[in-house]
Amino acid sequence: MSDAPGALAGEQERETLTLAIEADVRRFVARELHDQVVQTLTTTLLDMERFKVQQTGRMSVQTEVALLQDSVRGALNQIRALLQDLRGQSAAEGQFVESVRDTLIAVFEKRTGIEVTLTVSPSWPRTLSPRAALNLHRTIQEALNNVASHAGATAVEIRLDVNADYECVVSIEDDGRGLGATPHGNGRSGLLGMRERAVLLGGRLTVDGESGRGTMVRLVVPAEGIA
Repeated sequence: MSDAPGALAGEQERETLTLAIEADVRRFVARELHDQVVQTLTTTLLDMERFKVQQTGRMSVQTEVALLQDSVRGALNQIRALLQDLRGQSAAEGQFVESVRDTLIAVFEKRTGIEVTLTVSPSWPRTLSPRAALNLHRTIQEALNNVASHAGATAVEIRLDVNADYECVVSIEDDGRGLGATPHGNGRSGLLGMRERAVLLGGRLTVDGESGRGTMVRLVVPAEGIA
């Protein structure tokens, strides 16, 4: 019995040491991401802008470079979300919504010509954890990729809402050919990744649709899972 206090103290010391090591690793990774990856992508953006300016009169090239710049900006926003997570910071609601609107929807519409409507409920959380923001962002991105590749749609509606059970609901609905016209496996690539992201957030993902009547991807996550 006399060894119990000593054993407890030793366990607490190990836990403290583990937390300290984890914090050091997170700080190191955050510094490397900022000093190496972020700086490289920022320099790439500037180089692309200089190249775009040189393409006077070549509108198709300028347009393509602008789309590539939007993709790079999207990658930067996602890395900044990771940096916030590593530093234990929160992501404001506006940052997530603006990222979806400016780096997902805008690029998708330019590339595909498919109109996207984004509706955000007033009850949508004001802050998201960076990890949640990243996983929600990736889920919407993959759903839009599937629309572009398989749906044959002319319009998409994205809704961010909170249901009566205080669960956050992200839905992506298109007016395309529906699931019946596309095999579930290879035809809907990325579904496994979206389901994994749902599990990581403690939520669930469903995909519904009838042939010729469009498809809806719906991610439901407990509000405490994304705060």
